[in-house]
Amino acid sequence: MPLTRVKSAGVNLADTFAFTGTVSGAGLSEETGSWTPSVTGMGSPSTAIGRYTKLGKTITVHGVLVGATSGSGSMTVSGLPYAANSTSNYYQSGSVGWISHVGFTSGSMLGVTIRVNPNTTTMTFMRYRHNNNGDGLQASQQSGTQTFYFGATYITD
Repeated sequence: MPLTRVKSAGVNLADTFAFTGTVSGAGLSEETGSWTPSVTGMGSPSTAIGRYTKLGKTITVHGVLVGATSGSGSMTVSGLPYAANSTSNYYQSGSVGWISHVGFTSGSMLGVTIRVNPNTTTMTFMRYRHNNNGDGLQASQQSGTQTFYFGATYITD
């Protein structure tokens, strides 16, 4: 992550340096890597890609899942690189940037979001609905081969 020194006269774009792991004086270390999303409520994905960045206690994950519907129940992704904060009922959120072959035909489903579950390495894909309702995205609402591009930023202990 490039850092820029700011001078009183403004930003000197030529005065940049590479981030090497610790922000001086802040004690924040950076780690990047890959993780393999494992999923229930979708079947065995033909593509499961995950990347993450950890800065201090903040983890940002991004992933791609492509697969066919099978099984039943809510769609849950496991295998996050770090467990989420252990505070009870402290659900953190993420977003789905792209989905395909997920049915919105029930008339009550408005969209899909992500809930990072506390004290676990799992996240649940949630459907949000009319009347302030929300629950897990069901395998029965998917057809064909689904594609999900998703991301989340969460805090760990």
